[in-house]
Amino acid sequence: MWFVLPLSALCAAYLLVYLGPLLTNQQCDEIPDNRYLFEVNARWTIDGRSRSNIARYINHSCRGNADPVVRDRRIRIKAIKNIEAGAEITYDYGKD
Repeated sequence: MWFVLPLSALCAAYLLVYLGPLLTNQQCDEIPDNRYLFEVNARWTIDGRSRSNIARYINHSCRGNADPVVRDRRIRIKAIKNIEAGAEITYDYGKD
């Protein structure tokens, strides 16, 4: 199991950017079994399967300590609570 841990305490900071190519919904439909797709809006999705995308290892929590922020077709992960060094970074994945 993979997860992301900060090396120092964090609060109200942008932690990571969800990296990968920007794809249309049609292109996403052609990708077999990709669990790292992150929908930006109704038209665009980021394919985050690259191992250089550290944000793909952030796990789900209904009461996470971070939130994804979508702006200009980019997804940034922002701390919404104090996160102690060594604590797992999590956010709510939403409905899908």
